[in-house]
Amino acid sequence: MGKGRSTARIGCLTVIAVMTALAVAAAAGWHSMTDYDTLVSRPDAPASALVIRDTTVVDVVGGGLKEHVDVRVEGTKIVAIDATKPGDHAGAQVIDGAGKYLVPGLIDVHCHTLGSPAPPWVTDLPIPALTFEQLLFAGVTRVFDPGSSMPDIFETRAAIASGELLGPTLHVAGPVLTAVGGHPIPMLRVMVPEILQSTLIGAMTREIASPADAEAAVAELAAHKADFTKMVVDVIPDETPRLENQLPAAIVKAAHKHNLRTVAHIGSTSDAIAAGDAGVAAWIHGVYREEISAEGIAKIASYQIPMVPTMIVFKSYAELGRERKATALEKQMATPARLQSYEQVPAGYQTPAEMQGFVKMLREQRASALLNVGRLHAAGVRILAGSDQQAGQVAGASLHRELALLQEAGLPPLEVIRAATLYAAQFLTNSEQPGFGVVAPGARADLVLVNADPTRDVAALSDIHTVVLGGVALERHPR
Repeated sequence: MGKGRSTARIGCLTVIAVMTALAVAAAAGWHSMTDYDTLVSRPDAPASALVIRDTTVVDVVGGGLKEHVDVRVEGTKIVAIDATKPGDHAGAQVIDGAGKYLVPGLIDVHCHTLGSPAPPWVTDLPIPALTFEQLLFAGVTRVFDPGSSMPDIFETRAAIASGELLGPTLHVAGPVLTAVGGHPIPMLRVMVPEILQSTLIGAMTREIASPADAEAAVAELAAHKADFTKMVVDVIPDETPRLENQLPAAIVKAAHKHNLRTVAHIGSTSDAIAAGDAGVAAWIHGVYREEISAEGIAKIASYQIPMVPTMIVFKSYAELGRERKATALEKQMATPARLQSYEQVPAGYQTPAEMQGFVKMLREQRASALLNVGRLHAAGVRILAGSDQQAGQVAGASLHRELALLQEAGLPPLEVIRAATLYAAQFLTNSEQPGFGVVAPGARADLVLVNADPTRDVAALSDIHTVVLGGVALERHPR
């Protein structure tokens, strides 16, 4: 198996912080590597046309299956979907789709791409290029990163768009807008060596104390051509300061001046209502702190705002080192040492005191959080799929874990698929006809060919035969 070299920036750390981190790495116990086994690569000379022959297309718009069709791709676009007929498709790469199912490339609507996936007791520096390969290997061809360091995330987006870096299409928000001392600042103080804290906090957050602060922060993000702004209304841990009074609405108003939409990190029913009243475009994380009352369900549904529950990240926090077992997909993507690190807590490790109450709450409220998602979906809230990929999760595979939880919460398999394709695309583009997230003529050819019918069980989405990115069938190299 070939080796890949991470040419992307470390992420999560600005240039100054990287230099500092390297200087103190030995003392701090941090590890880094620049080489890794390549998981995904582009062919050296991709064909100008691609045909997936005699396949079954999952129609995420109409809701049915189109059997025995040939899907023809030219350049980056799907140009035709026709009934299968004899022919050699001269000049095109032909992939046999018989007995297989073709779905749009998956979209993770909450994925932190520049962080390390290591569990809390392993202090690895991140390898963004490997993260992007893992995402693609898992069929994730587009992600929304709603919170990363600046300028790293904007430079990474440009590197992918130019072809310098192989990865899924990125939509980004940049640093998160939070209260003075608000989340994620306390977590960064717990997780990051003291020498790096101020630099990281400055790169990853903007603290908002007034409407003027909101206007300045949003203007800065707009200058970098952010795709969204993200604000934090939740409190982690419980005593953390929270955006209050007019500040959420001030952020949304400032964003609108720059034609930007705002998403809100929430945790409770009251958070959802406060963000909904402020006019956000989506709720991130959903209500995971309590079971929502019947009145709360009705109120939340009345906003007609989509929600990205990210149940898997909280399940991951609750289960790390306890109940977690590697999936078949994860075993293809991550080293045995990494997977083992998730399942074994080192002797003497303790959850930081500041986070113990939060983790305890997550364990106690897991059933309620799952129930909330099913009830909100039944009430008409559009659910979007996002993993909040970060520490303790394998990029890409974490989205498949989230899809399994959405199905467990009561969403029919087709709705789960739409949450990670059509609905996600419509949200990201703010359009009913997004140009990706569907298998249709004229759409971008980001595609995943799987070996079984995902409309019966979404677990089939992780049994991947081929991933197509922008019209090119990628070469996958399982471990």
